[in-house]
Amino acid sequence: MNGFPWLTLAGAIPLAGALVVALVPLLPADSAPAAVAARSRLVKVLALAFTVVTLVWVIVMATRFNPSGPAYQLNEVYSWIPAFGVHYAVGVDGIALVLIGMTAVLMPVVVLASWHDAEGTGTRQSVKTYFALMLVLETMMIGVFAATDVFLFYVFFEAMLIPMYFMIGSFGIGPRQYAAVKFLLYSLLGGLLMLVAVIALYVYAGRSCSHPWCTSPCRRQCRSGCSSDSSSRSRSRRRSGRSTPGCPTRPSPLSRAPRC
Repeated sequence: MNGFPWLTLAGAIPLAGALVVALVPLLPADSAPAAVAARSRLVKVLALAFTVVTLVWVIVMATRFNPSGPAYQLNEVYSWIPAFGVHYAVGVDGIALVLIGMTAVLMPVVVLASWHDAEGTGTRQSVKTYFALMLVLETMMIGVFAATDVFLFYVFFEAMLIPMYFMIGSFGIGPRQYAAVKFLLYSLLGGLLMLVAVIALYVYAGRSCSHPWCTSPCRRQCRSGCSSDSSSRSRSRRRSGRSTPGCPTRPSPLSRAPRC
């Protein structure tokens, strides 16, 4: 089930780039303009390089996808919060792969288009902060499209608001602080409604499956575990017309994948 971590590394590359960009030392306030320009250019080149590496990685990853194979491929499933049945589970179908590819293609374009956006007297943060936040945002977007666990999807979706909030509030134009707060409040309101739905799905799915955040690969693991741990008890209960507790009798409503 867990092969080479293509999707994990696709998200880790821009995150590592954000860390590298953030560790670039700042120059003193009285530095020469030429030195400041050279340091800003170094940050921009690093950000562009990491987005291009991510694009190349996603292209290579896409060649591993078999259109005639299973619906969800490149799956990775690791137990995350066992008490609640939460997994770090990622995988892609055709649509998710296209969306991740679009993200990887657009990010170098965005970096080039915003080459001078973080400069000038109207911004409150450094150039490296701007491009580090942009790389973090790319990681979150890849995570949103790759997540096959509903709780993991929710975490990536909400975490994506953090870099967007700081980018709008620090590098926007006009009343940017007002726009950032308004954006955050509206997004959090939608996120709270989604959280209510996620909790409801958890409660509902927990009645029929011991892995309440079931996805396509997780559901297979759940079924195999049920059959291996209680095969004799299942046979006796089937004779009496009763089902084995913990084994799902219908697809979990939390699944983002088609029925296997």
